[in-house]
Formats: sequence, C-alpha cells, structure tokens
Amino acid sequence: MGRIDIGRSFTFMFEDSDWVVKLLLGALIFLVGVTLSVVLIGFLAFLVLSGYMVAIVRNVSRGEELPLPAWSDFGALFMDGLRVGGALFVWGLPALVVYLPLVVLMVVAGGQGQMGTAMETIITLLMFACVCVLFFYSIFLALVSPIIVLRIAEEQRFAAAFQFGKIFSTLRTNLGAVVLVVIATFVAQLLATLVGTLLCGVGVLLTVVWGMWVQGHLIGQLGRLMHSQEVELTPVS
Repeated sequence: MGRIDIGRSFTFMFEDSDWVVKLLLGALIFLVGVTLSVVLIGFLAFLVLSGYMVAIVRNVSRGEELPLPAWSDFGALFMDGLRVGGALFVWGLPALVVYLPLVVLMVVAGGQGQMGTAMETIITLLMFACVCVLFFYSIFLALVSPIIVLRIAEEQRFAAAFQFGKIFSTLRTNLGAVVLVVIATFVAQLLATLVGTLLCGVGVLLTVVWGMWVQGHLIGQLGRLMHSQEVELTPVS
C-alpha cells in the first residue's frame, strides 16, 4: 500500500522546466485577485487559482504529476474553482447556522445587567454549547474538505461533493492519511505566509501560489492512495 510523501509535495513543482514561468503567471493572477477584490471581480481570479489547484489534484491522482498544468483553458480552471468554492460554501453553511445564534447570544449577554442569575447561566451555557459545536464542526470540515476537492477533481461534477456515502467511507478508511494531508497543508500555508512576509511582503504573491500547489499535490496523493487500495481489493479472476 502506498503512503503520503510530504517532502515530494513541497518540491515536485521544481522539476517542471517551466515552473518559474507558471509560478509567475499564478502570482500575477493572484495579484489581480487581490487588487480587484474591492469590486468583487478579483474573486474570479481566486477561482481560477483554485481551479489550477484542482487540475494538479486530478493529474497527481492519475499518476501524472508532471508537467504542471498549463495556464491555457481558463474557462475550465474557473469552472473547477467554482465547483470547489460552491461546494465548500454549502458544506460550511451549518457552521453559519450555529454562528448566527452565537452572535445573538453574545449581544444579549452584553446587556445582561438587568437579567437574573438564572438567565445569565442559561445564556452562558448556550454560548458554550455553540462554541463547542463550531469547534468540532470546523475540525470535521477540515477533514472532509480534501476529500470533497478530490471527488470534484476526479468527477468534474458539483454533485460529486455531496456523495456522502463515498466521502464518509473514504474518511473512515483513510483517516490517518487525511489527517496527514490536513496537517501538511496547514504547515505549507503557514510557511508560505512566513516566507512571503519575510520577502518584503511581495513574496506572498509567489509563496501563496506555491502553497496551493503543495495542497493540490497532497490531495492528489490521497486520491492515488485510494486508487491503489481499490486495485488491492479487486479480486483476481
């Protein structure tokens, strides 16, 4: 059975002979997104970057990690990014449903000077319950997100993000690998932010894109691991 090679995800892109040009193009798109985010048009650029990450996921999952995808079919990249962004938004709605009552409770608690001790206790307990639900759902969402991205990358359908049986089965049978992907992704994003900041802030344009590529490779490796398991479980006729 295969395994997740974290080191490979952090360096694979440098084996592409055109990695500098592709990284600079990614940084340019990121810059456009940041610059035009005020008028919301920049959001489209972020979706393209997300779609490029999905393309890396798809290639790595198929065992074709190099060369890096070309910056050519922007329509396809945008659609992949839109599917992923929309799916993660829908999956995040339960957290919003819990967050809104928490805000209301915090406002009520702020003016609790006229309330009795019993009411104060109830509000405090409700706030604590909401925070706990948000905390655990955030962990759950972090774990299923790589699988959601993987399913969309492989099937190229929005509905693939809501195949709950397949998603939960993948999480259950590959929990260790998924946790590793989530942790490694967090480390890559943190490293990208730190290094980019040290490079006078301008470096963030490059390192953030690099971090997305690392994430894509990690999720792609998860898909490749799943495919290897399917082969091992296939009976020999």
